[in-house]
Order: sequence, then structure tokens, then C-alpha cells
Amino acid sequence: MLNADFHVHTILSKHHFLDRIKLADGLNTPAEMVKGAADSGLNCIAITDHNVLFDPELAKKLTKEYGIVVLAGIELYLNKKDVIAIGITELPKVNNLSEFEEEVHKQGGLLIAPHPNDPLGRGYKEFECFDAIEVVNGFGPWGFEELVATADRLKKAQICGSDAHCIRQLGWTFCMVDADPDPDSIIEAIKERKSTPVYGKIPKDVQYLYYFQKYMLGQALFKPALRRL
Repeated sequence: MLNADFHVHTILSKHHFLDRIKLADGLNTPAEMVKGAADSGLNCIAITDHNVLFDPELAKKLTKEYGIVVLAGIELYLNKKDVIAIGITELPKVNNLSEFEEEVHKQGGLLIAPHPNDPLGRGYKEFECFDAIEVVNGFGPWGFEELVATADRLKKAQICGSDAHCIRQLGWTFCMVDADPDPDSIIEAIKERKSTPVYGKIPKDVQYLYYFQKYMLGQALFKPALRRL
């Protein structure tokens, strides 16, 4: 069994709103996040930066360097909602979720519905085209029992994602995957629903510290950018 977190961000992340106002999304480099994940006891993470596909070659390099599996992914803002793709090597140009699903599956990747019950409405709630549902998000809980029941009914894999944007947020939320420690085995295991969610939430003080750091680090750029909007 592998302890896996399928929703992690780094300093490369380009959030659709925060990037406009020059405010950081993720606070740590990919290497720092991978090392932090390894130190927290995780065996696998997917780097799913906002609107930036993580470099698959860098994922391989970090896997070798830190001894945990690093999956290349993306959290794409599509039609005003977020969708995660893992295991793709190229980011297709698409106009809607149906086109994205087709292109992701052509590349043998996974399509994941992150934070479906996000209070800001950024999650998809129609799951037919998805391979997996994020039943636990580290910033949740956002309807854990309901999402588990829905995943069971629709025969969708259940995964967990910390949605970590800094090192301190790693290790609280993950799922167990019955797979060998390599990307192909992990992706296939999710497709076969061989994952078990582990309920875990990032403590509030750790969440608040991230927001404080983000806004303090971004203040110098944040205010001038706001004046230009």
C-alpha cells in the first residue's frame, strides 16, 4: 500500500485570479514540496499546479532524487470550475470538459473531480466523465459521507488531496493505494478503484499561517496590481 496525495501545488502554480494580481499561490518549490512529502511519510504525490502542467521529466528526476513517486499533473480552470488531470505529457487546447476528458484519456491519463462541494462553487458535481472523485480535500470536510456514497453508487475511484500550497500542509490528507511504486501502476490502480480514502483535514492554524504568508509575501506586488484592475 502506498500513501498518496493527488492534489499538491508549488510556486509554479498560476491561479486564474491570483496570477492576475501578481500574488503567489504555492509558496514552495517543487523540490521542497517533494522533500516535505517524503519527510511526512507519503510515498506518492501528484503535483497539480493551477493551469500549468508539471514537467514529466522533472517529475522523474524528483522521483529518483527523493525516493517517492512524483506524478505530473495539472489543476485546470475550465468553464469557471477546476478539474485535475494526472499522467498526461501534453496539455491539450480544449473548450469544455467533454473535450478535455477525451484528450486526457487519449494520453492514458486520469481525470479527477477536485473539491466537488467547494463552498465557492469551483468543483464539478456531475461525475460521469471522471475516473475519480476527491472525497476528501485538506481544506474540507465539505460532505465526506455524501461524496463516498456518490462514488460508490457511480463506481468511481475515491481519492484524497491535501490541496497543499506549502510544506506544512503536507501529510494531513492522503489515501492508500494498492499499487507498486511507479506511475503506471498507480494510475492503473486508481482506474481499478484500488484506493482507500483516509479522512484527514489540515488544521486551521496551518491553513491560516499559509494565508498569512501568502499575503505578506505578495503585499509588495499585490497593492500596485490591484490599482491596475
